[in-house]
Amino acid sequence: MYYVAGLKSKNEYAEFLQGKTTGKDIVIDGISFDSRTVKKNQLFVPLEGKSFSGFSFIDEAIKKGAVVLSNKCHSENCIQVEDVYSSLVLLCQKHIEELGVKLILITGSYGKTTIKDMLRHSIGSACHTNKLNENNEFGIPFTILSCDAHSDYLVVECGARNVGDFDLLAEHLKSDVFILTDVAAVHLETFKTIENIEKTKLKLKKTLKEKSIFIDGRQLNYLNYQEKNNHIVESVINKLNISKEREINSYQPSQGRGKIIKTMGGSIIDQTYNSSPSTLIATLIPYSNKNTSLILGDMAELGDSELDEHIKVLDHFHDYKVWVTGPIFKQAIAKTKSKNVNYFENEHEFPRAAFRLLLQNNENLYFKGSRSSKMERFIELLLND
Repeated sequence: MYYVAGLKSKNEYAEFLQGKTTGKDIVIDGISFDSRTVKKNQLFVPLEGKSFSGFSFIDEAIKKGAVVLSNKCHSENCIQVEDVYSSLVLLCQKHIEELGVKLILITGSYGKTTIKDMLRHSIGSACHTNKLNENNEFGIPFTILSCDAHSDYLVVECGARNVGDFDLLAEHLKSDVFILTDVAAVHLETFKTIENIEKTKLKLKKTLKEKSIFIDGRQLNYLNYQEKNNHIVESVINKLNISKEREINSYQPSQGRGKIIKTMGGSIIDQTYNSSPSTLIATLIPYSNKNTSLILGDMAELGDSELDEHIKVLDHFHDYKVWVTGPIFKQAIAKTKSKNVNYFENEHEFPRAAFRLLLQNNENLYFKGSRSSKMERFIELLLND
């Protein structure tokens, strides 16, 4: 359930947001973002994305007895504001203040979800975090407004794909901890340059309260990927003096994010959730070329340099046994200096028997690719009879 602590009625919402409303006052019974499930006396907040517009469903929400937050509605059941999303972020900060939770914001080009999951694992029941991958401009408010009074810590993973994505968050939210995991060349199709990525991520530093905590993962790259994540999580716990429910070293990575599957005498390292050159290099540091083979899918959203980046990856891992799939890697094979690269087109060409033999010889098989590559399907092929 989504709600705002400290605000109970339509008039209270309107007054807090400096909006306008008419008609009789009513008690607001939670917030809804979905006109299909909105209920009477809930506040309907219409959101607008590239492929949808909640504003198209304002009339439907009003017919169900909801109050609508909008700049395009003139019914008695509306609260008129200048900008809906800006108002939503203000409601998020109000909710945080009323609950009295410590707000921990995490952003970066990679490692966000893992650090969020590690914090939730270690802090335990006192910690509220994003569900699944709700880390975009909509998922962030969903996470905040679903936090309840039982939580002491609110850990919010923040993802961005465009330069202005964090502007309103930076203006209105106030955080106790800001973690920047790292900055790397990802989402270049929209950001264009790594400098734009860095500037966008660092905008969230403006949210820090006085005497708050900034953890800059860029200063920790002398550590390997897991050591760095452990250091960041330990730093948060120690600096906020948090009582842990579980030790960090008991955390097990989730599917697609480094989960290790012991099978047939060897190990499958499942890094299939996403990929970029930086994350590929960082997450492979613990694994020796002597007993680890790489099965890699294309890396997406690298902009004009995508082919060059794929070639660099193959050159970098020239001393590993490498299998690749995808149209970009197919082009890169012709230009790499590495002699240890093999290509397979699809599931039918996937060398399942050869990989099973490697596992039986106590080898590691490391799978990674961008979401569009769907590399998890090859792990399923390998495991299923």
